[in-house]
Amino acid sequence: MASKPPPKRFEKQTQEDRDLTKLYKDRVNDRNKYKSKRQKSLEAPLPDFGALLTSFFKKDSEALRKIEESRALMAWEVFVGDAAARVSKPLRIRGTQLIVRVQDGLWMQQLMMLKHDLLRKYREAFPKLKLTDIFFTRQQV
Repeated sequence: MASKPPPKRFEKQTQEDRDLTKLYKDRVNDRNKYKSKRQKSLEAPLPDFGALLTSFFKKDSEALRKIEESRALMAWEVFVGDAAARVSKPLRIRGTQLIVRVQDGLWMQQLMMLKHDLLRKYREAFPKLKLTDIFFTRQQV
């Protein structure tokens, strides 16, 4: 018994199915290729926070100076190293002087010997502060 070919309506339906399948695959490929604005914004690199603050406060010179002072105080550990940072803490910047509290007299003497190198590093990293001296103290200021 020979099998009969399928009726024409089934052939047409399978062709429509193939067309729909192709359209679906094209749609999925397009969707994977092109991202939405939200997806692009989430994947975009974040702007530099320092530059953002500077541009926001560009008319307020006092605020810019306070931001720079805060950055300088946070940089203390990088400039002196971990061991010295454990026994010393920068307290504030008064005028052109950085005030640092030190727990031990021996560490104070060691840091005083490094004072010129520390000042040079601070002047290079934070030229707007115009630091001229580092004052070490053993008491809370």
